[in-house]
Amino acid sequence: MDMHTALLLTTLAGLSTGLGGLVVWMVRAPGPRVMAFSQGFAAGVMMTVSLSEMLPSAVEAYANAGAVPVGAALRCASLCAAGMLVAWLLEKSLPGEEALARRLSVPSKTRAAALRGALATMAAIVLHNLPEGILTLFTNAASSALGPSLALAIALHNIPEGIAVAVPVYYATRSRAKSLALALGSGLAEPVGAL
Repeated sequence: MDMHTALLLTTLAGLSTGLGGLVVWMVRAPGPRVMAFSQGFAAGVMMTVSLSEMLPSAVEAYANAGAVPVGAALRCASLCAAGMLVAWLLEKSLPGEEALARRLSVPSKTRAAALRGALATMAAIVLHNLPEGILTLFTNAASSALGPSLALAIALHNIPEGIAVAVPVYYATRSRAKSLALALGSGLAEPVGAL
């Protein structure tokens, strides 16, 4: 497959976060129950993919590279711990709810907390999507059989990522356009990574 087509598929996979972002047009004004449901749904889908698909494959890859089974599992666990550490550092680097509420004119501390959580989630998704874009591009360029199916799988798992960003932004700002823009923005990291 040529690089232009590979880049197009990578871009489409990344922009599918916008499909998740469209969920804000299906709800009036999300309250705590909608927030909890949408975040729980997004987390559940992403955890299922990570634990049922990616983790066993990673352990197997380390084992095939010569690591003993316990060592392969420990390497995977250390990567998960490193990811959690980076997410924690991202969250700590954001301003507090009060500062965010003042700076962005968000009327309540609860809505500012939702926006802060959405920004932390978006930052983590952007960091996650950069290497994912590289992987998607090179897989599409290398294999016309495997590449499109990987791009589809990436696109499907990007939908809940868009939900995880868009719903709390909509709750905090009451702006569907901002919600969709930030959901799409998190997905743009994939074609940026590919480039």
